[in-house]
Amino acid sequence: MLKIVILVIFINLFISIIFFYLAIQIWLLKQKLVLITNSLNSYQIIINEILYTSIASIYTGKEQIHNLRYKNQILQLQIQKLRQILDLIILGRNILQKSI
Repeated sequence: MLKIVILVIFINLFISIIFFYLAIQIWLLKQKLVLITNSLNSYQIIINEILYTSIASIYTGKEQIHNLRYKNQILQLQIQKLRQILDLIILGRNILQKSI
């Protein structure tokens, strides 16, 4: 009877040691998961800032491209008018030279 009690105590002690070891391992795993979670949260904040800045830059660039295209259209019209004026000057010069 005493042997059975001692055996049960040793089995309970062995089971307790195993569960204590598992509890420590789970606690260590939890600590690692907390570190990973904190890192991922930091990365998410950084990525969100980068994306927000990128989106703002894209819209600014798009607006600048629109403005440049508008200015280009105005310049193209001015070039066209200058060519027409030069053509008229050359035509007038040619007519004067023929009449002289």
